[in-house]
Amino acid sequence: MKLSVKAALLSCVFLPGAGHWLLGRRVLAATFSVLSVLALLIVMSYVFSATQALSEKIVLGEIQPELSIIAQHLVCIFTERPPYVRTAYYCLIAIWFIALVHAYHLGSKEEKVD
Repeated sequence: MKLSVKAALLSCVFLPGAGHWLLGRRVLAATFSVLSVLALLIVMSYVFSATQALSEKIVLGEIQPELSIIAQHLVCIFTERPPYVRTAYYCLIAIWFIALVHAYHLGSKEEKVD
């Protein structure tokens, strides 16, 4: 398998920056990894707190434990998310895409040198 494809797959499937680590670009790998993990933590903390609040409402009897009603509440929770969560979500996608393309590009450059 080509080095560029392997680096791109690692960055795409495992973690942004994993392909850069394979290519020996440790600072770039750490940068992409830390940024993506921070964005993921922001998104997941919102998801956990929102689902915890929903489950508490179910336990307290404020919401009927029916699948369709719970689904409606989940749709409302995730469509009306705060702007910082939306920003973190889009940043995570952008970081993942940039890391993928950049790892492939760096791998291609190294293949040409060899």
